[in-house]
Amino acid sequence: MQDLVAFSSKDGLFTDTLAKSLIVLLYSEWDELYRHRFAKDIGVEASAVRADLMGDIRQIRNWIVHNKSVIGDKPLKVLPWQLSAGSLLTIQENCFVQFMDQLNEMQVYVADAQPGNPAAVGSAA
Repeated sequence: MQDLVAFSSKDGLFTDTLAKSLIVLLYSEWDELYRHRFAKDIGVEASAVRADLMGDIRQIRNWIVHNKSVIGDKPLKVLPWQLSAGSLLTIQENCFVQFMDQLNEMQVYVADAQPGNPAAVGSAA
C-alpha cells in the first residue's frame, strides 16, 4: 500500500508518466494535424510551419520515446526547465505548469518567410 501512495503522490511516478504521455500526444497532434492545417490555411508546406515550443516538445518527446527519458545534450530553446544532460527526465508539477503557460502563449511562424526574421502567423491564445 505504501508503494501505491508513493506512486500516486504529487510529483510521483504516476504524474510523471501522465505528463510524459500528454507531451508525446500533444506533439503527435501538432505534427500530424495542426501543423498541416496551418500550412493549408496560409498556403505553405507543413515543414515551413514552426513553433519554437513544439521544437522543444519534439526534443523532449524523442528523449522519452527513443532514449528511455534520458536527457540529451541539446538545450531547450523556450522551456525554462533546469535539465542535466545524461540524467533521467522527470516532469514535476512546476515543469508542467511552465509548459502549459508556454503552450497558451505559443507563437507559430513560417520559417522561410524572411531569412532571420520569421513572420508570425498566429498564436495559440
